[in-house]
Amino acid sequence: MAIQRAVTLRSTALVLALLAAAAQAQPQPPQAAAPTASIFFKPGDTVRIRVSFDKPITVENGGTYVQFALDGEPIPPQREMLRYWNFNGIAAASPTEYDFSGVVPEAIASGEYKLRFIVIQSQGASKTYNSDSFPNQLRIAVHNEKTIRFPDIEHLRVVTEGGTKLSGGATVSGSVVIR
Repeated sequence: MAIQRAVTLRSTALVLALLAAAAQAQPQPPQAAAPTASIFFKPGDTVRIRVSFDKPITVENGGTYVQFALDGEPIPPQREMLRYWNFNGIAAASPTEYDFSGVVPEAIASGEYKLRFIVIQSQGASKTYNSDSFPNQLRIAVHNEKTIRFPDIEHLRVVTEGGTKLSGGATVSGSVVIR
């Protein structure tokens, strides 16, 4: 009887443990996917974005600009191409909204670009708004067929023409002695 009671208690404990595990294993809601670009541009296209502030601000030209930066690494044939660009075309749409515009550079790498920061100059001061402070992330995609391949450096040497020869064969060029 003691053995039967131990088996019953063990079975009951196992059932309770399984029920508790099942209750905790409720399906979790899917995680929100990272924002992805839904607007595509190519070199030469003009990109326009509107920035809305929570109160009126007078924005000054000169030190005010936005920067888009490649999110990730460029494809191998475009590793030596631009990975970010700034644009500073600015126009007031209202006392609280400003439109920024800029042309996608010809030597920009293909990929998804994220608005990295906005620099606002007002009343002689400036503030940088980083992407982690934005209420939403702004992304665009750039498609560029172009590739750039810089040549490797084959050899370096100092050119001594025009320097002053010293005894022993050394040459002085400016304040550098070349042996």
